[in-house]
Amino acid sequence: MKKIFYILSLILGVITITSCSDNSNWNVLHQEFEPDPAVPEVTALYLPGNHQGWDTANAPKIYAREEAGAFGGYIKLNGEFKFATLPSWDGTNYGSGGDKILSTDSEAGNIVAEDAYYYVTANTTALTYTLKSLAWGVIGDATPTGWDADTKMVYDPATLTLKVDLTLIDGVIKFRANDAWDDNFGMPKDGAITDPLVAGGEDIPVKAGNYTIELDLSTSVYTVKLTKK
Repeated sequence: MKKIFYILSLILGVITITSCSDNSNWNVLHQEFEPDPAVPEVTALYLPGNHQGWDTANAPKIYAREEAGAFGGYIKLNGEFKFATLPSWDGTNYGSGGDKILSTDSEAGNIVAEDAYYYVTANTTALTYTLKSLAWGVIGDATPTGWDADTKMVYDPATLTLKVDLTLIDGVIKFRANDAWDDNFGMPKDGAITDPLVAGGEDIPVKAGNYTIELDLSTSVYTVKLTKK
């Protein structure tokens, strides 16, 4: 019995060795997988709507904030609108999922806003949004009403800016909303009028003259331009 087992072991060894040598030309195929394409970072949300004729290609934008999924910006709204991740309907779109709630459902209705200039926020992670109506004005000792009252600015849809024609004297000005200091802009400390405005910033020095004052909050960088008439 042991002899038979020994012979069988020798035969199997020969088969194994032969099998290995016969397959010396075998190739091991390696499957290479293409990595998933990177998802582009969304740096802004577009707001097509009644306020601009539902022109997705030219819709105004709100911009990404530090918190993931958070966006904010200033926009004039008037009626129904939606949020979109692209200047078209080809990306992810957000409609109304209820009061201050966003929905990506294709059947979601439009969001509705009264005719006003707003600070708009949206959070695509929490699926929420807010609309804060803000009426901006110019104030300061260089204005006809001094620090006692604002001179209201008017929205210009052609430039997406807030404008007012005003006669100034030597002095300073600032910009604030809703006749209060909760939302206000000035220039950076040790800055100049040509620098981007900052929230709660310094008084802006001006020289006497007749000016068109233009406040631009339509991009991620806020600026003011004084054009002497």
